[in-house]
Amino acid sequence: MKVNWATSPGNAPKQDTSNSEVSSSTNGLEVRKPQMLSNYLTNSVVQSDNNLITSNRSSGSYVKNIDRNSRLWSLLSRHPQTSEGIGDELGTKIRFAERLVKRCKHIGNQNRMDVYAVPLIKSNRTTPITFEQFCFGNPDEEADHRTILVLGANNSSSQAKFINGIINFIFNIEQEDTFRFQVMEETVRNKNCVSVFDIHHAKGFRIPYSLTIAVIPYFVNSKDSTGQLFKDQKVAEIFQEFLEDIDGIKELDMICNVMTDTNQSFLPLLGKDTAESINYLQPFNYLEGDTSWKELNQGFFDMLSKNTTKSMSLTKQVLKERKEIEDAVIELESLIKIGHEKTEAIEKAKQTVVFCETQFNDEALDNFVVELTQKLELPSGEYVTNCNHCYATCYSSSPFVFMEENEELNGCFNLSDHYRATIHGFCSVCPEKCSMSVHSNQPYRWVSVKKETMILPDRTTQRNRADMKWRDIKSKEQDAINSLQNDLMENGTVMLEQFKRTWICIQRLNEMALNGNSFLTQRVFDFLFDAEQQLKQLGFELQYKFAT
Repeated sequence: MKVNWATSPGNAPKQDTSNSEVSSSTNGLEVRKPQMLSNYLTNSVVQSDNNLITSNRSSGSYVKNIDRNSRLWSLLSRHPQTSEGIGDELGTKIRFAERLVKRCKHIGNQNRMDVYAVPLIKSNRTTPITFEQFCFGNPDEEADHRTILVLGANNSSSQAKFINGIINFIFNIEQEDTFRFQVMEETVRNKNCVSVFDIHHAKGFRIPYSLTIAVIPYFVNSKDSTGQLFKDQKVAEIFQEFLEDIDGIKELDMICNVMTDTNQSFLPLLGKDTAESINYLQPFNYLEGDTSWKELNQGFFDMLSKNTTKSMSLTKQVLKERKEIEDAVIELESLIKIGHEKTEAIEKAKQTVVFCETQFNDEALDNFVVELTQKLELPSGEYVTNCNHCYATCYSSSPFVFMEENEELNGCFNLSDHYRATIHGFCSVCPEKCSMSVHSNQPYRWVSVKKETMILPDRTTQRNRADMKWRDIKSKEQDAINSLQNDLMENGTVMLEQFKRTWICIQRLNEMALNGNSFLTQRVFDFLFDAEQQLKQLGFELQYKFAT
């Protein structure tokens, strides 16, 4: 359902705003006279006195007023009622709005409308601040009660416009009035808590019941779930703490979503039994508008009166299951990390064992063959050309007469033919292609021979000691592998339990929550996939499948 809210300026005379105090009567207005300061929302709020409340409880004069929503009203409205009426001095019928405006703080003028701050009493809470609570008027035990939950983005004024609009309707503002009331500043909200407004029924209201308005903060950037397990995690934590609080709402009549129709990311926080209570509303500026403003508001409250009250117990269970999944996945993440570390340690230990085995020497290596170069004397009068650097014979036969030993190669014959030298004067035969200047004719040739040798006794002793060292390292690494494998199996057993725990919670949420498990991010499924792969490698049989 969509409802548009709007007003148009009237021609009623401007009210006297010199008196900023509020008195109380049996008609439902405040006895107490709170002082109005500069900031209308903060400084028009009177702090309740918890010490006085405690004293009243101990003296027996404290009355515990509980409405059908099980809310403790006397905590915020402890002021005694008087028999003095309000606005009846002239004996004429004066609307509630006309009586109230004379005692409100004038805070500005918008669109030719005088704007007044509604006097509120703020609860002094000693428990951790999960929400702030404001009260208007005195409890009426005979009046019925309704509770609405208002959703809206913190980066817009849609929540404030919606709430201020219905407050003006409740207080019996007419289209032609030249003044309006505000309970919320129409600015961007930067609060990380739930704001609760208890509007107690008073004579002159347009509605026959009291109204509790719970304003839930929604952060636009909360949709950026990078690194998070769940979408809108911050909002969920605030909402859960609010419901678990002793002063949190226990029942709900309507959920008013003043965000866009397509923005339903908050819905998975709610139980399925609240589906029929959700309404999508688009408020207009109540300071402007057309003649349909009153009719639209009347239609909204008629619908609210007919709605079936829903318990918040299923929603609280949804939030508990969500927390259960969070704890299970965090534990699963830790177990996955441990499993990876154990697996890597086992692989490193196996590599060490293989390396140790390569260091062991077989007995066949005690004797080995080497290739040596030796001189071979030639018959008397025969010479060959040897390289004195490489110890190699480069040329061993020639039709020419051999030169005497150590006789210089002075170019008396063709060196290119005789020594197979390169055109740059380097030998093309010897291994290192040395210069011809290090070659000479010699009465012997260099020959290669293979010789078998044995390791010396001291060398064998050293090798045996090294073998003992490597065998000791190998034994220790094998023991470490066995221990790591046992640890890995134990870790896998615990991982399987957390895997099942997560799966069961997801199944329960699919049965209880609106939109099922749509709040889960890809990071959760990545953890589940990693856990599944590790468990399969360890030989565990899985009966659970996940689809992202």
